[in-house]
Amino acid sequence: MNQWVESEGGFQWRGESAMAGNWAVKYRDVTPGLYFQPAGRDSWYGPFLGVLGLTARSRGECGNVSSACLVHTETLREHVELEFQPPDWHDTTLRFTWSCTAPHQFDLLAEISTRSVGMLCGVEVGVVSSAASVPEPVSEWLLAVRDEPASMRSIDGREPRFNAQDVAFGIDETVSGYGPDREWPPTLLTSNDETVRFLETAHPHDISRRYRSNDGRTQRTWTLGYDMERGIILRARLRGRFMAADEQADWSAVHSWQEAFLNAPLPLER
Repeated sequence: MNQWVESEGGFQWRGESAMAGNWAVKYRDVTPGLYFQPAGRDSWYGPFLGVLGLTARSRGECGNVSSACLVHTETLREHVELEFQPPDWHDTTLRFTWSCTAPHQFDLLAEISTRSVGMLCGVEVGVVSSAASVPEPVSEWLLAVRDEPASMRSIDGREPRFNAQDVAFGIDETVSGYGPDREWPPTLLTSNDETVRFLETAHPHDISRRYRSNDGRTQRTWTLGYDMERGIILRARLRGRFMAADEQADWSAVHSWQEAFLNAPLPLER
């Protein structure tokens, strides 16, 4: 049976797959997100499609979404949902739903809403993926932004600890175009030993800024970047697929895979 089963500190996927290993959505004492344990290994790699944090103009917090503010969990067949209410964020609720939509393929739907009367400006929800079993330092990030406002969000002080790191920043030249019609090619993240490979894409209208590590193991995607107020729900969509270690990357097939995701309707209901 294809379903999520509650386990210690999260939920484990029980379903058919062409790949040997275990998948789990974890939230306790780790960055909330999807984790993968290859067959025969003790280590878990990840997070993949993990919860990086929440930012807005004049708010410098990042990484403020954790099990400490988890208020609800729910599973339904191929879906697992975590709901967070970060403190001091104007009654803001973040809901993340991971869904197994094909063998070793997972979608993430990130939703944000608020009951506050005041407006939150330039709100971004961060998603992080890392093909590593332990956190690794990054020496250089390749940056791409959706438009000029998104470029300003990378320097407006909302991520002081991240920008204070002793790392280099370059331009991600794989991204072309400008504005909401920019072409964002999928990213292939690969572990240091090349046993874990994860292909990730996001809807272009949902990407505000994307940081890709030069070593090809980590990606930080800040989604949305829009103003919001009471009664508004913003949603961002991402998809990831685990590739077998011996699977060749057919980029024509990867393009078709991305197109199928981009043309899929917004999952308003489960």
